[in-house]
Amino acid sequence: MKACVARAYTIWFVLFLLAASSLLAAQTQTFDVVSFTPPAGWAASQDSDHAVFTFIDNSAKTFVMLAVYNSTPGSSDTEKDFVGEWKEVVAKSFSTGSAPPSAAGQSRGGLKFRQGSAQVKQQNGQPAYVRLMVFPAGKRRFSVMMVATNEKALEARQAAAQSFLDSMKLVAPAAASAPAVASNSGVHSGPSAAPRPGKGLSGVWMGFKTYVGDYEPHPRWYTFYDDGQIFEDIPRAGFVGFDRSASQSDSGQRSYWGAYTFSNGSGSITKPGVKYPEV
Repeated sequence: MKACVARAYTIWFVLFLLAASSLLAAQTQTFDVVSFTPPAGWAASQDSDHAVFTFIDNSAKTFVMLAVYNSTPGSSDTEKDFVGEWKEVVAKSFSTGSAPPSAAGQSRGGLKFRQGSAQVKQQNGQPAYVRLMVFPAGKRRFSVMMVATNEKALEARQAAAQSFLDSMKLVAPAAASAPAVASNSGVHSGPSAAPRPGKGLSGVWMGFKTYVGDYEPHPRWYTFYDDGQIFEDIPRAGFVGFDRSASQSDSGQRSYWGAYTFSNGSGSITKPGVKYPEV
């Protein structure tokens, strides 16, 4: 069940980490060597080596994800850097062939990059569409990966994606920091009832479930806390001000609460009256 958008790990795209908050405010943020304006209305996630923004269209049953990866040593050969990032970011996350041909591009903000796209397969066998952009940053490079249900889904959000790319600017490494997490009430960086990232499975996970005869993805959310509790949903008003005890006492929400264990790559979920397979 371990899966997230990370350079050192494999993505199971049916499960990826989403923000422990709700929607992100449209304000300039920084991550590693780049600053940007997050797409308004997209869910946000962050980890030590990536920042993720996700849009889910429930009516169309499609998703689009933008992932900004941290910088790594680069070279003066941009095509070589593109191939290297494809192997590190895309090939370790999806079933794909060799890197596709890349082409030069430039954002309205003046950042140059190499980009290439390809159809890939998720680890559950479902298709996806990936576009990778690799940006030189002095003696380093960083990349942006766009992933969507299909090319049409990405094109439907092209305006938001283009605005995001055009907002990017290189910043001094000393000034770079991870983007702030936001909630419906605005940017939030203090304590809340959100799970703390980096504690095993701790975080908000979203998966796409398919049913027999229905191969369209249906999103489901799971909130894992580092004390072993699990909430099979996310607070609709965001985590700021969310009271776990009140939720567990609420007759409409208590059935969503359970417990989980996770060790050495496997674990299980327990809830009264429900049996889960080990994962």
